[in-house]
Amino acid sequence: MIDVAQARIGLVFLAWSLDCLGAPPQCGGNTQPDFSAGMVVKSAQALLASSPTGTNASPQKARWLARGDVVFVSQGDDRGAAARVAEWPALVCGVYRDAKGQKTYGWLRKDELLDLSDIERNFSAVNASLGELVAQLPSVQAWPLGGRTAWPVHYDGFEGSYFCVKSMDMSTRKLCVATTSRWFGDDECGDLTSNNRDAQFETEGLYAAFLLNNAIVVASERGMWGNHSQSDPEGIYLLSQSATRYCIAEAGGPSLGPAYRLIVPGKSLGKLSLRTIGNGSSDVEKILGEPTQRDSEGRVLVYHSEGSGNDLLIDGSAPAIEFTSPRFVTSRGVAINNVEYYPQQFDKVRDEANGGTRYNFRRGGLAFLIFDKPMKAKSGVISRLGMIGRGAATRSPALLHFAIEGR
Repeated sequence: MIDVAQARIGLVFLAWSLDCLGAPPQCGGNTQPDFSAGMVVKSAQALLASSPTGTNASPQKARWLARGDVVFVSQGDDRGAAARVAEWPALVCGVYRDAKGQKTYGWLRKDELLDLSDIERNFSAVNASLGELVAQLPSVQAWPLGGRTAWPVHYDGFEGSYFCVKSMDMSTRKLCVATTSRWFGDDECGDLTSNNRDAQFETEGLYAAFLLNNAIVVASERGMWGNHSQSDPEGIYLLSQSATRYCIAEAGGPSLGPAYRLIVPGKSLGKLSLRTIGNGSSDVEKILGEPTQRDSEGRVLVYHSEGSGNDLLIDGSAPAIEFTSPRFVTSRGVAINNVEYYPQQFDKVRDEANGGTRYNFRRGGLAFLIFDKPMKAKSGVISRLGMIGRGAATRSPALLHFAIEGR
């Protein structure tokens, strides 16, 4: 929560800047011509404020941005706009976009922002600056599935506007990705840093991906991939639900269809429904085949995939489903490895009994459990668990009793 005294100081400073420099024009999509230059908040917080109605007036509205928030600013692409930018050199008109695509316009102090315009020209400098910035952000255990540029780029029907995370392996500390400009060929995997927000890649050229609060920023050596730079991966990819759906459909294999990898809270996981589970294990085995493990009563079945390392548990007594695969997704793009980026859909609660954080779907029937420490299992390591069923919000994971050898 922002301290009241800090808020007042920020407002007073901005009002003082505007008074000294003269009242700037209104900051908005209709009054500024171009919001193509990306910047990121580098200070602990920054005030995004509307312009005053007249000279010596205080800002009408204020929104606090945090370190790591990406904004797009108007640099001015016409003579009048360029003159206005020159007249108020301490301020810049910017727009902040959230995961739903909603925009907030306002004035920002330039000294609180890190300019990202050099991601196409100065890889070394931007790589170092962003590395220092993300090192100050909280560590993460997963990346969102994808991001999309604010303005898609087309080359004769070729769209180079998406960045997709294909896998994140904490044991090898590798992040594997694809972009629509470099979609074909083997996965490109980079080395993660200590807080898991920065990955360094080396293919034909060097590039680095940085996870910020509302975007993935990629800096690269310009023109190293040929094809008139169309295959260069650099850009600012905003986190969005549409990007998540796209990346799962394109990178995850099957399209988002109910017969494949769709999560329906309280009802089904892919082609396996709770109703089928309630009918008995024989019906489940007709769909999934012989299980890897089962309990003595034959009501609980466990399936392990040697290829992916994922586990699936079917509990016929509840009935309920537990799963570890990130390739299942809800109709709104939520998967086991990106649930923390959808706070509007899930309630976050502490689960002391299981040593982790639980995300409960607000409409019920679905929960995700993220363990504080990865659980050592016979099949590998379990760091996240998804649960489907009527009691998912309070269910104690049964999979731990089958797969876990110890922490």
